[in-house]
Amino acid sequence: MVGIKRLWPLAGLALLLAACGGGAPPQDLTLSGVSPNSPSVAQGGSVTLTLTFTSQNGFQGTVSLSVTKDGQEPSWLTLSPASKSLNVPKGGQAQETLQLQVAGNAPTGPHALKLRATYGDKTAERDLTLTVNPPPSFALSLNPSSLSVQQGDSAQTALTLTPQNGFTGTVSLSLVAGQDGVPQGLSLSPQSVQVTGSSPVNQTLTLSASASTPTGTYRLRVRGTSGSLTQEAALTVTVSAPSGGGGGGGSSGSAGGVQVNLQGGTFTQGPTAQNVPPPQGFQAPYGAIAFTAQVPQGGTLTVTLTFPSPIPQGAVLKKYQGNAWQDVPGAQLSGNTATYQVQDGGPLDGDGQQNGQVVDPVALLTPAPSYTLSLSPTSLTVQQGGQGQVTVSLARQNFTGDVTLSLEGSNLLATSPAPDKIAWSFSPNPATGDQATLTLQVGQSVTAGDYALTVRGQAQGLEDQTATLSLRVQPQPSFDFSLDRSSVVTRQDPNYQGNNRIHLTFTTQNGFQGQVDLSLVDEGGNPVQGLSLSPTSLNVTGNGQGFYVYVLADDTLPLTGAGKGYAVRLRASSGSIVREQPLIVDVWTPRFWGQMNYAEVAYGNGIFVMAGHNGVYTVPPISGYDYHNRIYVYDPQTKTHRLTYDVYVPGNVCGYIKGVAYDPVHNTWVAVGDSDLIMVSTDNAQTWQVVYGIKNPNSSCSDQYGYGRPMRWVRYVNDRLWAGGWLPVGSQVSGVLHFSQDGGYTWDFVPLPVPQGYSWLEVTALTFGQGKYVAVGRLSPGDRAMIATSADGINWNVVPFDSPDVPGSPDPPLSDVLYVPDWDKFVAVGEGFWATSVDGVNWSAQRLSLHDPFPLLLQRLAYGNGTLIAGISADPPSRMLVSTDGQNWRYVETTLGNIARSIAFGGGVFAYTTSGAFDTSP
Repeated sequence: MVGIKRLWPLAGLALLLAACGGGAPPQDLTLSGVSPNSPSVAQGGSVTLTLTFTSQNGFQGTVSLSVTKDGQEPSWLTLSPASKSLNVPKGGQAQETLQLQVAGNAPTGPHALKLRATYGDKTAERDLTLTVNPPPSFALSLNPSSLSVQQGDSAQTALTLTPQNGFTGTVSLSLVAGQDGVPQGLSLSPQSVQVTGSSPVNQTLTLSASASTPTGTYRLRVRGTSGSLTQEAALTVTVSAPSGGGGGGGSSGSAGGVQVNLQGGTFTQGPTAQNVPPPQGFQAPYGAIAFTAQVPQGGTLTVTLTFPSPIPQGAVLKKYQGNAWQDVPGAQLSGNTATYQVQDGGPLDGDGQQNGQVVDPVALLTPAPSYTLSLSPTSLTVQQGGQGQVTVSLARQNFTGDVTLSLEGSNLLATSPAPDKIAWSFSPNPATGDQATLTLQVGQSVTAGDYALTVRGQAQGLEDQTATLSLRVQPQPSFDFSLDRSSVVTRQDPNYQGNNRIHLTFTTQNGFQGQVDLSLVDEGGNPVQGLSLSPTSLNVTGNGQGFYVYVLADDTLPLTGAGKGYAVRLRASSGSIVREQPLIVDVWTPRFWGQMNYAEVAYGNGIFVMAGHNGVYTVPPISGYDYHNRIYVYDPQTKTHRLTYDVYVPGNVCGYIKGVAYDPVHNTWVAVGDSDLIMVSTDNAQTWQVVYGIKNPNSSCSDQYGYGRPMRWVRYVNDRLWAGGWLPVGSQVSGVLHFSQDGGYTWDFVPLPVPQGYSWLEVTALTFGQGKYVAVGRLSPGDRAMIATSADGINWNVVPFDSPDVPGSPDPPLSDVLYVPDWDKFVAVGEGFWATSVDGVNWSAQRLSLHDPFPLLLQRLAYGNGTLIAGISADPPSRMLVSTDGQNWRYVETTLGNIARSIAFGGGVFAYTTSGAFDTSP
C-alpha cells in the first residue's frame, strides 16, 4: 500500500497539469457565417459579403481567402482583398468584409461556391450560393413604326419601353439619324420617360414638323438613353406639303432633304421622296425624287438636284421606272449637285408621251458601305514561346464605321497567354481607321506545325469580311545535356581542382546557340548552400559540344550530406529553357597528414582521435619508417588538429598502437597495441599514461611480459571496453576478447570456444544489439569466416559462416560487424562480400559486383546520418562503399589517395583514415 500511496501525488499533479492545459492550446479558426448567404449580382457588378470568424482558443494571424467552384477558382470572379489579418479573441468572434467582383461575361444563373479561409496548413470553409443575373437593360418598340406628317403639323405613335433584369430610372428620348439624316424642323416630345417598376411603360410620342421642314421620306431612329445604356427603334417619317401636292407652277421644291430646281417647266406634283429598292452594291440615301412637271409639248426640262452632303465618289444618277433602273445619259455630278435633262415624251419621261407633262422619278445611287480585309504578311513564322505581328489593312468604300476584329481557325486560340495556347490581340479593336495590328503570342508547349487561321471583321449592317493567315509554329531552339558520371567527389576548398571535374555534353536542337548558365539546385529548385560550380556559364555553339566543370564546396556547407553525399540537380538554363540532371556530390576533405603507416580513428567527447604507428622495427630497418607511436586529436568544430603523443617504440614501450576507443562512462580514452601496450588518457586525449607495456631497459619485452597481452583493436560496446587479441588457451594460442570495466586500467579476458575441426580463431570485431553480442572473425586452418553470439559476453556460441547466397563458400574472413538501430539489423563485411542479419544468427550474404580486378577487402564500418560506410583496402586506394539501407551500396572514390584503414562518425561528421591521412565528410 505504501508504494501505491506514493503514486497519488504524481497522479494529482498530472490531473492538475491537464486541467491547466499543459501549455498554450493551438490556435483555431472557424468561418461561422457569411451574410448574405445567397447573394445576387448582375454581370459586371459586385457584391459585398460580411464574414464572421469564431475561435475557441483564440486566433491572431493572416488568412488567405479564396472562392472555388467544383474545386477550381472561377476565372470570372475576383476577390478583394485576397487576405485578411485577423485577431479573434478566445471564445469570441470577428467580422470582416469581402467584395466579390463579377466579370461582364460571367455565366448567368445560380453558382454553388465554397468560400475558403486558409491559415498555415489548416482551412476554414463555408458554402455560398451566388446568383449572377444579366445586367439591367430595356427594349424599345414603336406602333406604328411609320408616320406621315404635313409641314406645320404633327403625328403620334405609341412607344413601349420594356424594362429588363430589374431596370429602373429615367430614359432620355431623342430623334436621331438612321439611313437618313433628321431634317430641319422635325422634333420629338416628350424627351424622357420614367421607369419605376418591372411592367412595360407605354408613352405616346408626338412628332412635329415645322412649316419649313423639307418634304420627303426619312428613315430615322428613336433613341432611348439611360447612363451607358442605349437602345433604338426604327421610325420612318414622310413629310408632305399641306396641300398634298407640289409647287403648283413653281420651279423649285424639296423632298427627303434634297432641293429640286427646274428650268423649262414648273411642278404640277411633288417633289416627294419615295422608298425604292436600290440595285446590288448601291444604296439610295435620299430615296427616289418623284415629281410631275409641266413643259411645252415636246420641250426639254433641265433638273438640278442639290443634296445636303457632297456626292461621294462612285455615285451615279439613275431613273427608276417600271421597277427597273435606267441610266441618265449626260448627267453631270459635281460637289453636292446633279444636273440632267428630260425631254417630254423622251426615254426619261415617265409617261412616255409628248403631252407637255414630264413624270420623273430619279435617284442618286451611292456605292453601298463596304470594306475588305488584307494581311501583310499573309504567312507568319513564330517560334514556340515567341511572338509575331501582322498588319491588317481595311479598304473602306463609303464606310467609316467601327470594325470588330477576331481570329479563328484553331482550338488553341485564346485571348490570354498560356503555355499551350496561341494568344491573339488586335490594336486597335474595334478598328476605327484603315489599319490594325494583330499580335500573336505562341506558348512554349504549343505543338510545332502549320495552322490555317482566319481574321474576321464584323461591322453593324454589313456582311462579315475575312482574310486568311498561314501560321507556322517552329520548335524553339533548345538543348539538352548529359553528364559523364552520376556522382562526383570534391572537398571543402573553393579553389580545389582535382577529381572533382565532371564533363557535360550538349545536344542542341533547332540551331540553339548562346550562353548557358550553370548552377546546383535541390529538388525544389533552390540553390544549394555551400556547393557551387566553376565555371558558372558556358557558350554553346554547336551540337555535341563538351565542357569540363568543377564542383566546389566551401565551409558554409551543412552537415546534411555527411557520408551519404548531397543529392542535387545540375541545372543548365538559357532564357526559358531549363534542363537538369541528377548528381550526387560526395564531400571528403583532407584535414591533415600524420606520420604513420597504420592508423585507427575513433570519436568521443566532441573530438576524433587518430592513433597508430609508423612501421614495425625490423633488422635491418626499413627505409622511410621511424618506428614511432603517434596520437593526433582533431576538433571537428574548429577543424584543427594537434599531435598529443609521439614516442619511439624500440626501448621505450613493448607494443605498436593498433586501436583506440573512448569510454563514455569513465571519460577515458584508451589506446591498445600489439604485442604489449595499453595506454589511458583522462584529459580528453591530451596526455597519455602507459598502464601496461613500459619497456625495462635492462630486459626484453618477452622477459618482462611473457606472451603478453596483445590487442589488435579496441572499442566501447554495450557497457564496457572490449579488445580483440590472442592468448594461450590450453596448449593452443587462440583468439580471446579482453574487457575492461574501469576505463582501461585493468583488464580481464574471455576465451571463445574453437569449433570442432579448427585449431584456433581470431575475433576481428564486436557489436551489441537486440540484447546480444555478435562477434565476427576467422577460423583456422582455412581462413574461414565465423560468427559468434553471446547474451552476456562470457558464454559464446561460435559457428563457421556459411552463406548459400555467396558462391564459393566457405566464405573468407569477416573484418567488421555493426548493429544499426535505425534499421534494427546487423551488418557484417569481409573480403569481397557483405552480409546482413535481422537477429545476428541467421545471415544473408552477397558478393560485391563492382567489376574490380581484385577482391575488395572491406575493413571497417561506421554508421551515422542514416548512412553506413565501409572502408576498402585494395588497389586503387582511397575508396569506400556507402549504403543508406544496408542492401544497396554505392561506390565512392575519395580524395585521400591511400589504402583505407579506419572510419568513425561523430558530431555529424564522418572521419576516415588511411596510412596517416585524415579526411572528413564533409
